[in-house]
Amino acid sequence: MIQNQIIFDVLSKEELEDLIGKSLEEAFKNNLSNSTPDQELLTREQACALLKVDPSTLWRWTRQRKRNGLWA
Repeated sequence: MIQNQIIFDVLSKEELEDLIGKSLEEAFKNNLSNSTPDQELLTREQACALLKVDPSTLWRWTRQRKRNGLWA
C-alpha cells in the first residue's frame, strides 16, 4: 500500500489522468479487436457506472480523445 501512495505523491493530477487515459485507450483497443458485430454498446450512463466516473468526466475524456486525433 505504501508503494501505491508513493506513486500518487509523485504524479500530478494531470499526469495521473494521462496515465489512466492511456491505459483505458489500450484496453479499449484490445477489447475492440476482440469484439463481434452483435455486441451491444453501452449508454453514457452505463459507461459512467462501469468506469465509476461522473458524466462530465466521460464527456471530457471523449472531447480530449477527439481533439488529440485518437478517434476518426
